[in-house]
Amino acid sequence: MVDVSGEWISKPADFDVAKAEEAGRRAEAWFESLNAIDALRADLVRDRPDLRPTEISYCIANIVIQKFLGDAWWGEHLAGGTTGQAIYLRSHRSYRGAPGEHVQRVVSLGRRVFEFQDMPWFGDLVANLQRRDLHGAVFEAEVLHMLTSIPLEFRLRAPVGEKGRDYDIGVDLGGTEWAIEVKSRADDSDYRAGALMKTLEGARRQLPGDGIGTTFVRVPYAWTKSGLYRRQSADEITDHLRQTSRVHAVVLVWDHWTETAFSGLHWQRRTRVFLDERADLRVTKFLRTYDRLWSGDVDLLSIAAPF
Repeated sequence: MVDVSGEWISKPADFDVAKAEEAGRRAEAWFESLNAIDALRADLVRDRPDLRPTEISYCIANIVIQKFLGDAWWGEHLAGGTTGQAIYLRSHRSYRGAPGEHVQRVVSLGRRVFEFQDMPWFGDLVANLQRRDLHGAVFEAEVLHMLTSIPLEFRLRAPVGEKGRDYDIGVDLGGTEWAIEVKSRADDSDYRAGALMKTLEGARRQLPGDGIGTTFVRVPYAWTKSGLYRRQSADEITDHLRQTSRVHAVVLVWDHWTETAFSGLHWQRRTRVFLDERADLRVTKFLRTYDRLWSGDVDLLSIAAPF
């Protein structure tokens, strides 16, 4: 290797040529995809000058979803579907955030599919979306996106059907895998005593007994309105962490809607990180950094689709 002065320099001992070439290939494909979105946006602006920016993003997301998940899936879930899974995207609920929520969820799904299209595990992501409860599969994609705020190497794992090894995401911490299990409850599930503990215990069994594990939980809208949940959840999570050595942290994630004066309802992702006092120092460091990044209105470091 030669530097700009013409002097020979050596590659670092741990330089991986194959990984570097793969990263270059993905970067090239990413820029080609960005150009395709720019062209699609220009066509929509030309042909539909009446559309607002949010509506343009919604149209692009639908096109992306249809491309990667297929005409049949799109038709079932977005073009008139009536299955239980379709409810997640179509938002057949009565509370006042429902119409805006539908647009937000469709655009978010389109972004996640677009952003991860060149990852080696993208086929597993698509398979999850096609066969699993949609709220759970989409939340997995959201957690993957949240992890891109720090440049770590991670992967979506295929199911293995074995307790202690059947977690969803593996993050490489320099030879040690940070095991992450993702749990989601359906939007229409009311909170009852013990519901959170049952969810956490189910996640614990899927994490390695001798590893460093973390559980991400998507909190349904109905839970956030439950006084019982608000009173008990923090104590239950703290007790859960004290009673197990395989779970080093729990991260709660939920949707938060606020009314704004000019633009109507505004969506934000809210998070709360619970760290066990015995947590691995690397997990502690990364989750504290993530927490600061996630708590901002705009995350400038994570991968971002241009719509």
